[in-house]
Amino acid sequence: MKSKSLALVSLLLVGVMLLLTACGPAPTPQVIKETVVVEKEVPVEVTKVVEKEVVVTVEVEKVDEAELERRKTLILDLEGGNVKDPENWSPYRAGRANYYGMVQALSEPLFMVNMITGKLDPWLAESMSPNEDFSEWTLVLRDGVKWQDGEEFNADDVIFTVEMIQNHPDLNCPLDFNGVAVEKVDDLTVHFTLEEPDPRFQLDRFGRGVDTSNFYTVPEHIWKDQEDPITFRNYDPEKGWPVFTGPYKLESASETRFTFVRDDNWWGVEAGFQDLPAPEKVVFIYYGTEETRAAAIAKNDLDEMALPSPAAFETMRILNAKIISWLDEPPYGWVDVCTRNLEFNHTVPPWDDPEMRWAVNYAVNREQLVDIAFSGMAAPSRNPLPNFPALKHYVDLIDFDKYPVDKYDPELAKSIFESKGYVMNESTGYYEKDGQELAATIVNFEDTIINSLNGVLVEQLQAVGINAVQDIQTIPNFVDNLVNTRLELFIFFVSCGSKLDPWQSLDAYSTRHLGPPGEPLASFYSNTPRWSGENAEKYSELVAEIGKLPPGDPKIDELFVEAMDYWYQDLPTVPLVQNPIIWPFNQTYWTNWPSADNPYIQPDNVWSSFHIILHNLEPAKP
Repeated sequence: MKSKSLALVSLLLVGVMLLLTACGPAPTPQVIKETVVVEKEVPVEVTKVVEKEVVVTVEVEKVDEAELERRKTLILDLEGGNVKDPENWSPYRAGRANYYGMVQALSEPLFMVNMITGKLDPWLAESMSPNEDFSEWTLVLRDGVKWQDGEEFNADDVIFTVEMIQNHPDLNCPLDFNGVAVEKVDDLTVHFTLEEPDPRFQLDRFGRGVDTSNFYTVPEHIWKDQEDPITFRNYDPEKGWPVFTGPYKLESASETRFTFVRDDNWWGVEAGFQDLPAPEKVVFIYYGTEETRAAAIAKNDLDEMALPSPAAFETMRILNAKIISWLDEPPYGWVDVCTRNLEFNHTVPPWDDPEMRWAVNYAVNREQLVDIAFSGMAAPSRNPLPNFPALKHYVDLIDFDKYPVDKYDPELAKSIFESKGYVMNESTGYYEKDGQELAATIVNFEDTIINSLNGVLVEQLQAVGINAVQDIQTIPNFVDNLVNTRLELFIFFVSCGSKLDPWQSLDAYSTRHLGPPGEPLASFYSNTPRWSGENAEKYSELVAEIGKLPPGDPKIDELFVEAMDYWYQDLPTVPLVQNPIIWPFNQTYWTNWPSADNPYIQPDNVWSSFHIILHNLEPAKP
């Protein structure tokens, strides 16, 4: 009954709706949305992340603090032995020895002497140029250079140093600025006016490079306040003295050890000139005898050793394969600026006779000298110039067929003696003349290798009938006797000096150095053989003409050949040996040392050019 009633009601509603629809506008359709939820199982893949702590153990090489410090430190042999006054840091004070860091780490030069290229490389300076007749020179300094205390390096410092040398002739300085007027153009420019034209003004005043003859610019702002530059020691740690421009500062000094620390504020970095050198410390240390020093470098306590004997060098190379030198084979070393010669006193007969000097030359077996005295590690010499690359051009111009100075002929030597009236005394084995035996005392200063060299030479002269004996003297006595012309024959190096140009060595034999008999000579490079006579005068005139030309001038060639023609006619000196300088370098801690295969600079330790080595060294890989 109930369902029927519901059905009736539904029909009535539908009818009403149809009626309304017919009577009115069409209605807007309605959309009825229904959400139907259907439950269904769907398989899902789930990745489960599990965090787990893992401990990894890495083995690290244990290096103690001493070894770490060693790898930062360059240790150099203190060439020359104990330093008597380790608190003397004036480069111009008597008794100074600038080889223990002054020239290599503290003071920088205006120009570097590069004997590989034969040029003066600019350093604190940028250039130096002359006027047309070489009577005026203009020096231009590098911009941005500073002293270690932060003060600007400028023209005032150069002018102050030059005038200090001029005004105090008792300073320990071999440089001559007499007759030179110096003036400031601006902060970076200095002008020099000379009384006499000098084409070698730059080379002779600012291009020597050796510790004993360098031009050391001093800081005007410190030195101007000192009462006496002759006695000023330039040492006060509380004030930070000494002050120079170099990349290292002095940390400590004693008689046997000098320590320098790198100045990380060195001017060269900011100026864009050079990077800092790699070694953070540089130490100069003296271990004593050659044997102890050789042992030190062999066990890596030294990175460089000064001037060992050839035998010592060969021994250390056997003990340590990382030790090298300039050459990999004999003579191993770089050429010394001072060749070893047999010098004669020309005021003593019979050595005033050129033919007698030539006779002695023929008695000399240079190969034997090299083999015995140098253990084969040297080269025979036939000229007074060192065999540097820049000088080889001139040596090659000499006609050695005309002057066979390297000829060994004992019989020829004897025939010359006999032509001079000497007769052999068969009982003594020596020549005699007018009841006088042909004798010679050959003097040398105390030096292990030169002692041996002289010993062999004495035997060679005895073998041709000269009663030769050896006399070994202390260096002070030798020098005093040398400049006062008290030596008869002596082994020395009067011609020492030339590096880029032959003039300095040639001038050492010029007659301009000779004064009245009995008057001491100015130095031991001032014609100490006292060569004189017609050929000597003609030679000296030609050398003077060479001195008027700038280094490298093509006109020098002809003058050189003519001058050497007179030199070899008289043979004032008998050349013996091109002395090798062996600088052993240890590659255990530091690499990129100079060598013949890596010739960026000469290998000398006591030259200002050692700065270039410092800037090229690289730490070895552990």
